[in-house]
Amino acid sequence: MGVPFDETAIRSALASSTDKCPCCGTKMGSTPKRGKNRWASVDRVIPSAGYVNGNIAIICYRCNVLKSDGLLTEFECIVTYIRKTTQATQGIE
Repeated sequence: MGVPFDETAIRSALASSTDKCPCCGTKMGSTPKRGKNRWASVDRVIPSAGYVNGNIAIICYRCNVLKSDGLLTEFECIVTYIRKTTQATQGIE
């Protein structure tokens, strides 16, 4: 059986969303002109809770894909790694 799905909740979230992704701040669109990565997409804040009121956010496709199967602890480890390696490699160019 799938996750709960409330089409009215999705329509409401879409109607109240802005054209900027709340995750990365990039302007979102729904046309190929903007590129698929920046299309607006429906995110389940808590995936197991489904597409229901209070659990839906409209974020860009790229952020949704990046977020899709990662855990917060994994993202924190990646950010720590990037910060360390960026600081260690500054001035190499």
